[in-house]
Amino acid sequence: MSRHTAVHSFQPIAMARTKTALRRQARMRTVEMLCTLLREDPELRAKWARHAPSGGRGIHQGAIARVLADHQWATGEEPLTNADLPRRLKDTVSRALSGKSLSQRSLELFIRAFEMDAETAECLWATWKGSDQVFEPYVESPSRADTHFGRSRRTVSVSA
Repeated sequence: MSRHTAVHSFQPIAMARTKTALRRQARMRTVEMLCTLLREDPELRAKWARHAPSGGRGIHQGAIARVLADHQWATGEEPLTNADLPRRLKDTVSRALSGKSLSQRSLELFIRAFEMDAETAECLWATWKGSDQVFEPYVESPSRADTHFGRSRRTVSVSA
């Protein structure tokens, strides 16, 4: 085997590792965006905060799990008799928000359960798929008249 052949045979492995690393980075950017939305968007925060103990700081995973469970019960995805659903979904929430595992199914559930608008969902999916766009979800706007609920969205491109 020539030296050139040996080097060439490792290229697919290196490319696969690079693709895996890029996918992991995309998922982590998506997790960061999702956490920012859940923490800072008043409408999304209000959905889970009503299920959280008062005085808590940060994102309450049990409360988020309850929103996901309420959605699944309301849509018939899970039977109402499945009383331990919020507890089971807490593991999903924990894995998703820690960045251990944000699957396509989990992201879809978050988007549907929190009734995220099309633009937000599109940005989350683009980031999840590896877009180089950075989505800054809510920037206070000087003029409330031309924005949705007094907020504007800004998408900027970044280079690695």
